Amino acid sequence: LKVGDRVITRVEDRQYLIGTITSDYRYVESLPGQPYQRSVEWHSRQVGRDEMTPSLKNTLGGLMTVFNATRHSEEILRLLDERPASSQEVTGQEAESAGLEDTEALTEIAYAEDIEAKARERIEDLILDPRRFGGHEFEGLVAALLKAMGFKIVREPLGGADGGVDMIAAPDVFGFEQPRIIVQVKHRQGMAAAGDVQRLKGALQTGENGLFVSTGGFTKDAKRLAAQNLTLLDGDKVVDYFIEHYESMPSEYKAKVPLKRVYLPVPPDQI
Repeated sequence: LKVGDRVITRVEDRQYLIGTITSDYRYVESLPGQPYQRSVEWHSRQVGRDEMTPSLKNTLGGLMTVFNATRHSEEILRLLDERPASSQEVTGQEAESAGLEDTEALTEIAYAEDIEAKARERIEDLILDPRRFGGHEFEGLVAALLKAMGFKIVREPLGGADGGVDMIAAPDVFGFEQPRIIVQVKHRQGMAAAGDVQRLKGALQTGENGLFVSTGGFTKDAKRLAAQNLTLLDGDKVVDYFIEHYESMPSEYKAKVPLKRVYLPVPPDQI
């Protein structure tokens, strides 16, 4: 790595940051555990995973160590609306060079983590890509997930104008028992703003709880509105719950997101 090289890393909510190295390699004693670093100037625009081609998605994988992504440099820079300026594109956090893994250099635990991370990325692509599940279809997936978690859907997703409420869930079919959950779902790349969350908060009656699902995540101001009776669920958590309750999901969703249990070798102390 050298000054002027491009780097890419993943941040939350399936977003990636692209930057330029601006300093030489140096030791910073005040940073215990990670004292060696280079300064990076990050581009102000984040790139969503759904904007990428399948080839670039596969190359980035789980981003666990350092590897070279030169062959995708033009696409990466095009996503930033910049002309390709360097053939030294490097990405952080996964051992891969031009799509080929040096598996002999990986430890057992690193190998397992690598496979799990790549599988996780692929599952996210299947569930969260708006081209696979449209808005109303994704509301149906959330309803099915709540059912798999043991709730009854008192009011099914209707689609169209909903007044800020997409569905109502409760422990019983009549909605008499607590907790009664008012659900709002936003399936889009953009983050849900404070105003979106406030509208759901204002729709809650005494004794009701709110669940706001936003696959694009939430702005900082929106996160501040989370409360004891209002839970915010981003795309990562939806995937977590989907995997956890997969066996109880309806067959139609298993068909759209087919998963298979796989066993991987790991050191005994990792079991």
